[in-house]
This record gives sequence, C-alpha cells and structure tokens, in this order.
Amino acid sequence: MKKIVIVILLLLLTGLGVYFIATNSKEKIVEPVLETSVEKEEITPATSTKNYENLSGFTFDYSEDLEIIENEDLDETVYTDLAITSAAASGSISLRIEDSKQKNISGWFKENPDASKSADLFETKLAEMNASEIYGQNELTLIVLDQGVLYQISVAFEDNKKYWQTAYDQIKSSFAFFTPQTTTSSSEISESSVSDDVLEEISE
Repeated sequence: MKKIVIVILLLLLTGLGVYFIATNSKEKIVEPVLETSVEKEEITPATSTKNYENLSGFTFDYSEDLEIIENEDLDETVYTDLAITSAAASGSISLRIEDSKQKNISGWFKENPDASKSADLFETKLAEMNASEIYGQNELTLIVLDQGVLYQISVAFEDNKKYWQTAYDQIKSSFAFFTPQTTTSSSEISESSVSDDVLEEISE
C-alpha cells in the first residue's frame, strides 16, 4: 500500500515538474500593436474673397488665403501668366492667356491627342466662352480657344483636392471680362492746356 502511495506521489511530482518546465520555457506571444490610421481632415479655402483685375481686361474673385504671383517676363504673344498658391495647402493653380495658331478647341485637341482620349472630359463655360475640362491623375486643365487666343487654367491638386477644386470653382464662376479704363497722362493734359491758352490768345 505504501508503495502505491509513493508511486502516485512520484507521478504527481513528475507531472508538476514537467508542467513547471513547460510553462517557463514557453515563449510569450506578443500581440502586435495595430496603428490606428487617422484620416487627414480635408480643408477648404477661406470663404471671404478678394477681387483680382488684370490690365489684359479680365477679372475674377479668389479666396483671401490665396496668393497671386504675376510673371512679368512675358513675350509679345503672352497676355498674362499667373501662379496662384496657398500657405494653407500644398498644390497650385496657374492661369495663362496667350496667342495660339489654332482658331478653335478642335485644333488644340489635334495638337494634344492624349487630352482628347481622357475619360474625364467635360464641356463647360468660362465667361460665356465654350470650354473643356480635362481631369487627369491628381490634376485638372481647363482649355478655351476663342478668336485665336488660348485660355488655360491648370490645377495641381497634390494632397488637397477638395481645397483646390473649391478654389478653382470660385475663380471659374467669377471670371469675367471688362474694358480697362484709359487714363490721360499729365503730359497730354499739359499740352491740352497749352493749346487752349494759345487759342484764347489768338482769338483775342
């Protein structure tokens, strides 16, 4: 009877020893920490606007947090070349108006066949002129060809598509033409005054 008890105790001790060794030698499984992806909050331009007028005879409204840089190094075929940027968002808008050998939009597409193959090609208006919007990968181009003059607005969205789409829509919807006022120079005024004085003396 004592032998049986001893055998049982030995078996229990052996089992406990094996269990202790097994639990201590088992590698701890470390669960990986999953990084929670935080979606980038999309921003939009300020709702308050400013007005821009160009001596070429066009104007548009734009958000006050945008900056317009005029390229002054232009040749005689280019009427204006603007770069529009923002400190609040990466990306940009460029606006360029220049003479073109083509007389209509069909001619421009013949020179740029890849643009006509774009699936995201839409017809729109710019100041009552027929225009084409071409959406590419992370970019947008608006083209107008009217009476041999090419109007091109290019948008680089980068990581802020909503921001620059909103800024572009504001510029496009408010774009209009006006007749620049001509100012009489001081020399012309002086000459006119002198002429009037001379005429008065002659009449006397």
